[in-house]
Amino acid sequence: MNALYKNIPQIRFPGFSGDWVEKKLGDCINIFNGYAFSSSDSLAQGTKWVKIADVGIKNMKYDNVSYLPTDYLEKYSKFALQKGDYVVALTRPFLNHKLKIAKIDDFFHNSLLNQRVGKLESTQNKTLMYYLLQKSDLTNAMENSIAGSDPPNLSPNEIKSIKISLPALPEQEKIADFLSDVDSKIEKLSRKKDLMSEYKKGVMQKIFSQEIRFKDEDGNYYPDWVEKKLGDVCHFFSGGTPTSTNKKYYCGDIPFIKSGEINALATSQFITQEAMDSSSAKLVKKDDLLYALYGATSGTVGISKINGAINQAVLCIRTDESKLFIKEYLQLRKQDIINTFLQGGQGNLSAQIVKKLKINLPCLDEQKKIAEFLTNLDKKIENIDTELKAVKEFKKGLLQTMFV
Repeated sequence: MNALYKNIPQIRFPGFSGDWVEKKLGDCINIFNGYAFSSSDSLAQGTKWVKIADVGIKNMKYDNVSYLPTDYLEKYSKFALQKGDYVVALTRPFLNHKLKIAKIDDFFHNSLLNQRVGKLESTQNKTLMYYLLQKSDLTNAMENSIAGSDPPNLSPNEIKSIKISLPALPEQEKIADFLSDVDSKIEKLSRKKDLMSEYKKGVMQKIFSQEIRFKDEDGNYYPDWVEKKLGDVCHFFSGGTPTSTNKKYYCGDIPFIKSGEINALATSQFITQEAMDSSSAKLVKKDDLLYALYGATSGTVGISKINGAINQAVLCIRTDESKLFIKEYLQLRKQDIINTFLQGGQGNLSAQIVKKLKINLPCLDEQKKIAEFLTNLDKKIENIDTELKAVKEFKKGLLQTMFV
């Protein structure tokens, strides 16, 4: 080893000194495999069963939870999980180069471990090892050790030789406590965002059902709402796609807005004026109301943040009514529209479908008040999300600078 090399992290707490010690990962952790419970054992209620789908990057999923017979908790106590345990996904464990690892919380306390999920055991500080396994260069090294191809599996034996560096236990505890505090901040902000989003959704339902009404400056209710078809109050057009084999068309400076980019600040492709002239692509303006017709984003609605061209998967909606009011209506009805017109996830939405959608419209002044109220809620949610992203980036930096 070079005499000038110091095996120490970039950031370190005061009071600690000396080089960190290089170890093999296999000397520090053991991944204890779960049990191969049969799918026929699954029940509607009972002892929670932690499967690979429950293990997320951030925290555990609570959707579509599986259960096993209650007496299995005692019968298979060797595979029981307690609050504070850490679990790792062993099959297809990597998503965007992140190890799928999670901490067991109150919800999954006294649950049972499936065979494709491993419990993390450690001779070091268990919480520190949880954070160390999230470090990008280590997850990349573990990814390279995946055995098999379909599906790829994380083999505990294959990762034992990966080298890591660790400080003494007191410093491990200090780092683990600090990162736990950062995670606690992330969890609180995530919960705050979820609560605000749920509040907005509930308020929207009450507004559009007219359970909540707004009043004018004199304290009087506005006139009754009137049911209309969107086609009666809006103008619609979609675009087209320039020939994809003509590479010259995609070397321009006109943003080409796809259905997944209707809320984006930038686009992944740009086209030329020649491409516009040779196709049905049409220009939209910043603040135009855009609606996704095709693909995974079907039913998504947004206000364009840029001037650009749209393809056939994007519908531009222009109206003399409040665009923000129409946007909130389409956003609230998104799942209903998808369930009605995209049964089984098949097919596409179209301008003809959207034109026939019925909407109860208040007068324009009440529309504007409603839109302003809901937009203010969106701003609060966006501010929380901005803070949340900043803390996540802060943590990401810490993972690279607090470890060797």
